[in-house]
Amino acid sequence: MAFGSNRRGAVPLRMQLHARIGQARINLLIVFILTVLNIIFAAFGSGTYFLFSASVPYFIALLGAMMCGLLPPEYYAEAGALPGEFLPKGMIVGFLLIAVGIAAIYLLAFLLSKKHTAFLLVSFILFIIDTAAMFLIYNFTVDMLIDLAIHAWVLVELFLGVRAVGRLKQLPADFPDDGIPFVNPVSPDDNDQV
Repeated sequence: MAFGSNRRGAVPLRMQLHARIGQARINLLIVFILTVLNIIFAAFGSGTYFLFSASVPYFIALLGAMMCGLLPPEYYAEAGALPGEFLPKGMIVGFLLIAVGIAAIYLLAFLLSKKHTAFLLVSFILFIIDTAAMFLIYNFTVDMLIDLAIHAWVLVELFLGVRAVGRLKQLPADFPDDGIPFVNPVSPDDNDQV
């Protein structure tokens, strides 16, 4: 029996595709929320980090906190750096605005993808860039495996959402919700005989 067919208990294809798109959108919202929390944590030097988030905004916020001398002294000792000349503390605002601005793209994609599903593709591409940047910024280490696995999961979810959008657009307009295409049982020539 075909995918999305009208079996008892089967979920109609159109509904499955909409659910997949909705799941990708929810992942975007979660990425945004956790990324903003990570930015706040970085700004205050808490050392806490949620994995289901974008890496670049967190790095920008952490870099700003480090360059403005807002991190605890033991952070500088662990990094092998001596606190020297720091940027003015007010400069952290610029770093945070850049970090939140990048994170806001995920929120914008979540909000706009309800009507304009192309924004799922935009967020997918952005998260690919974020994943590549994670390797460039942090240099791959074994302790990054969990973060990498979570990034891969988000990428797969976004890809499945983008693919669902494509499949939904390919469905014919007369494709019913039960998964069986509408076929007119009476052809125009049959009307003459009745």
